Amino acid sequence: GNKLMVNRPREYTPIPESMLPALRAHGVIGSTIAAPDGQDLFADVTTQSAAAPALMPPAANTAHAAIPSAPLALGSAAVVNGSSTAAAVPPVLTFAPAATGTLLSSAGMGGQPVAQVIQASTMTGSIAPELETSTGPAGATPTVALCNMMSAADLEDEEGMSDILEDTRLECKAYGRIVAIISPRPSAQPPAGAIITKQDIEQRVFVRFETAAAAVLCQAEMHGRQFEGRVVDAGFVSDQLFEAVRALPCFIDSSK
Repeated sequence: GNKLMVNRPREYTPIPESMLPALRAHGVIGSTIAAPDGQDLFADVTTQSAAAPALMPPAANTAHAAIPSAPLALGSAAVVNGSSTAAAVPPVLTFAPAATGTLLSSAGMGGQPVAQVIQASTMTGSIAPELETSTGPAGATPTVALCNMMSAADLEDEEGMSDILEDTRLECKAYGRIVAIISPRPSAQPPAGAIITKQDIEQRVFVRFETAAAAVLCQAEMHGRQFEGRVVDAGFVSDQLFEAVRALPCFIDSSK
């Protein structure tokens, strides 16, 4: 028996009658009852509006029909037969045709390549796990070095470092399967003739992923993030550097 009163907001201005036909044609007002595939809702849009392709369901939208149903894991760009088709959402990673495949680059990294050529034959609507990457720190590899995750004092506390590395694992596992997480002790010194230096070791956590694609996600998300008042500097390291660091005494090597 109770009544519900819905009042118009203050300073309400009705929609002009002249605008109603156009709004109905675009499906903005009127009946919203539609079939499960959405065809009924957009039935009158195709011939009455230049905006029709943006409103049509994917199956009926010929401008977007080439985009795979499973979008790429690392952004909003799709690769179809070796060429790129950008979606409406700004991509994290963009793809451009290359001589032998597709070049992966990131706007967040100044457009510099973060991985070498990906063979077009490996692209099936998701990032291929066998990404071919460069071997230098400037290119994407499966290993990300996170600098400033701890202080010099933290490195002296083995129990505290164990907690930091466990926190790192919990944070990074969202980007892909982790193979190992290590951080050398302060007293660890590079052996004679090693490719690593003291600066390569200090205050760094090394996270080794199963794929370079997961490492790209981690680097993009972790670089510049605040961690206990410190700004994290995330970068890729070569496989050679990681194996050399891994051979040193460390607090935790999760691969063991």
